[in-house]
Amino acid sequence: MPTTPMRTAQRQAAALLSLLLSVTACGEDPASATPADAHDSVGDGLTDASADASDALSSGPKDPAPECDPINEGHCLLPFPSDKFLAPDKSSPTGYRLALKQAGMPANVDGVRVDPAAWNRMDGYGVGWAALALFPDIDLSQLPSESDPSGCLADDAAVVLVEVDAAGAVKRVPYFVELDDDVDIDTPEQQVLAVRPLVIPKEGTRYAIAFRGLKRKDGTAFAPAPAFQKLRDKQTDGTWLKARQAHFDALFATLAKAGVQRADTVLAWDWVTSSHDALHGDMLKVRDEGLKTLGAKGPEFTVTQVEVKSAQEDPRIALRVRGTFRVPHYVTPVKIGDQTGWRLKRGDDGKPVQSGWRDADFWLRVPHSALDGSAHGLMQYGHGLLGTGSQLGSGHMDQILTDDRRIGFACNWTGMANEDFKPISQMIFDFKDFAIIPERLHQGLLEQLAVA
Repeated sequence: MPTTPMRTAQRQAAALLSLLLSVTACGEDPASATPADAHDSVGDGLTDASADASDALSSGPKDPAPECDPINEGHCLLPFPSDKFLAPDKSSPTGYRLALKQAGMPANVDGVRVDPAAWNRMDGYGVGWAALALFPDIDLSQLPSESDPSGCLADDAAVVLVEVDAAGAVKRVPYFVELDDDVDIDTPEQQVLAVRPLVIPKEGTRYAIAFRGLKRKDGTAFAPAPAFQKLRDKQTDGTWLKARQAHFDALFATLAKAGVQRADTVLAWDWVTSSHDALHGDMLKVRDEGLKTLGAKGPEFTVTQVEVKSAQEDPRIALRVRGTFRVPHYVTPVKIGDQTGWRLKRGDDGKPVQSGWRDADFWLRVPHSALDGSAHGLMQYGHGLLGTGSQLGSGHMDQILTDDRRIGFACNWTGMANEDFKPISQMIFDFKDFAIIPERLHQGLLEQLAVA
């Protein structure tokens, strides 16, 4: 098939979206959960905002840049994920709520900062994180890599990552490290170091990390940022960092249980992961309520097209069926630029509620081998990014269905399907609307379960 401008645009949008899906956000001082003015210019990407904060250590008790964490200079939003951006919240399962300040969020080319409201619903960080920090020109040769993570749990490891249980006991977590390679080779000072756990982090759990003995490629040792050094050495009296001193004292006591000496650290911090309810509660409600509404019979199907092929016309597929199936609808339209996107409709309790019904598309293909009534399995097909369930009809899928004696069926992955291309293409210019993807995917997952 020749490449059309639309198909090219879709591929470009898919590639850009894949990149944007790796973007992480962070933000504000735990003591202040009020979003900053959207036009505040502090903390845009790789800036000296955190260094400015360190320079202002003698400015008194008020944090001069609450949207930044100055313990890792060079980037307002590092280290990440961090306790700096957790606010106490006794009503949440974890006891915290993300409190990201708009002034510290990334900005687009027009200077418009991401609205952190969608993130601030969470009661901690996700469990798909890498611990991120900035150590320009770091020598990775002595650090655990993806191909050889051995040494990550050694007593003298340069990076120590621990899981902390409710009683304060610690357990070392295996990991590997790598540098972000999505950066211009002329700007290595912007390469973020990622520490990636080799086990899935737990929900509603505290994690802590410490760095020590790190060196640059020229052999020189890294020095701690002034703000971190003051916290480490208990020199925060008379500064705005004093409010964080007790937390860091507790942090170093925790790390000591893992053999980390306070004086040896060049950087250390901790954070809390989100609860099961915060991470999965919306989807579980949509699933359970939606399937209950559909009942034991499942959705009502309407067949709109049937193609019958003889073995001479097509030796593999005998029946091609398409139509719609009716499912509860849990999202509501929102404007994304000049396009229409979708967000979860929420009730007074903040939980998703049904917003009418939706007729979703389905496709079905039956191989000739199934026509005699012999046993065949079922295969549910899932398309790629910004694709469509009609791709079940591609030639290689017909061959799989025939060879494996299966009946194939599919629907769209609503939320990341071809029909979502236009609002997504608008969203990538103003990332505050990113929630149209994960929230509509709740609907998409319900539809996948319903059609099955």
